[in-house]
Amino acid sequence: MGGETLYKIENGKSSELISCHQFGGLEISGDMIYYTSLENIIEFYNIGAYNQKTKKAVPIGTEGYAYDLEVDVSPSEEVGIGSYGIQGNIHINNDKLYILAYKVGSNEKQAVCSIDLNTNEQKKLTTPATHFWMNNNHIYYIEEATGFVKVVDLDGNGEKILVNVPVHNVELKNNCLYYTKKGTNSLIGEGLYIYGLTTGQTTTVSEKPIKQFKVSGKRIGYEVAGYAPSIYKWMDGKNTMLVEGIIRSIDIGEGSIGYRLEGEKENSFVKY
Repeated sequence: MGGETLYKIENGKSSELISCHQFGGLEISGDMIYYTSLENIIEFYNIGAYNQKTKKAVPIGTEGYAYDLEVDVSPSEEVGIGSYGIQGNIHINNDKLYILAYKVGSNEKQAVCSIDLNTNEQKKLTTPATHFWMNNNHIYYIEEATGFVKVVDLDGNGEKILVNVPVHNVELKNNCLYYTKKGTNSLIGEGLYIYGLTTGQTTTVSEKPIKQFKVSGKRIGYEVAGYAPSIYKWMDGKNTMLVEGIIRSIDIGEGSIGYRLEGEKENSFVKY
């Protein structure tokens, strides 16, 4: 089984720092490197810290817990090959590391936790969650039970519902939550909406079935599914169709979209 190694290049020379099966999240703070990895979490926990100055590993987290996972089965079940992946979602703020965590082998479901980088104290901050983001000293997360988007402060207080419908896909950019609603098809969201964190107002971008979208600056590029498959851009409150037809492959990047239509042999590109 392969693995990954993190190297440091200094003065034209490389030196090996850390190796693992597969890296997830990675944060550097001063001399410290904090990371998660995809390992055999039945036997050991999958979070680590490395001091570049002493060249030694530093204990972090709580043994018996799994961190930063994309869990496809209930955490109360035995986690096996193919039932989980790594999210790569860790954040450091004011000497605390924020991450999803749960205790392996228990009925506990993963939630956002903080780990004090000075004392190693771990604290649960949210109800069970599937994903989370951090912005302006707040934690935004998708609640596992409801699919709603909620917010708490950095200590887990002041819980508030921001989006009171189950969400399918979410991006947090420009001090806004861009999201699609969860529908009957697990691969397609229902409509595309923007919730302003400052205004508390919701803007409807489209009510069409949305396969995927990406926010680039003040613009949104998105793929419409259903009976009229197409590619759109949204900017300044206006939707513009860019491509119409059955889409066989697509990659929405920053400001441009690569795609291939049914019957075409070559990829095409369009700006949005």
